[in-house]
Amino acid sequence: MVRRKYLAVDEQVAEEVFRAARSKGMTLFSYTTELLRESLDIERSYMRLKEAKECLEAFLLAKELGFTLVPEYLVARLVNKASPQEVRKLSEEAGNICGRYFMLKKGASDPIQLLEEAAKKLLWGVTELVVKGSDNEFSVTCILSLRERNYAEVIAGFITGFLRAFAYRPTRLDVSKGMATVLFEQAV
Repeated sequence: MVRRKYLAVDEQVAEEVFRAARSKGMTLFSYTTELLRESLDIERSYMRLKEAKECLEAFLLAKELGFTLVPEYLVARLVNKASPQEVRKLSEEAGNICGRYFMLKKGASDPIQLLEEAAKKLLWGVTELVVKGSDNEFSVTCILSLRERNYAEVIAGFITGFLRAFAYRPTRLDVSKGMATVLFEQAV
């Protein structure tokens, strides 16, 4: 066992760790050792803890919404078998469910920020999401890692459904391989 004089932690954090150890029936020593060991394993093997936490949050959100993780190439094959209208309709329903979920959980204060959060957590195929315009009229453009037109329809449908939950309606849709742009206005 190595003892270091300079190992210190904020008092409030120390109290939280102590309560957590006690609630698990562990000593403070064994609990902090376990926390530090697992944290180091994650950092050495996979990613920074913050990134791991974000991945876990995204996974749990997807699970709570009833989403299933499916390989991207499989999604591409499946959406290419359906018509663009059918793909857009189904993905719009999923986006609307997600938008309503975010509205209930986080409030309707900033729908664009919530869309960006949802896209980051749930739409892994979106490499870039750009929003331009004002609160009443704006466009959302997504650049996609998968260069399939029907996949772009899926993303456009999801975004359309998500923002419909916040009383925005699409006025124009521009979909091509690898990119989707939807123009919105505030519904009256």
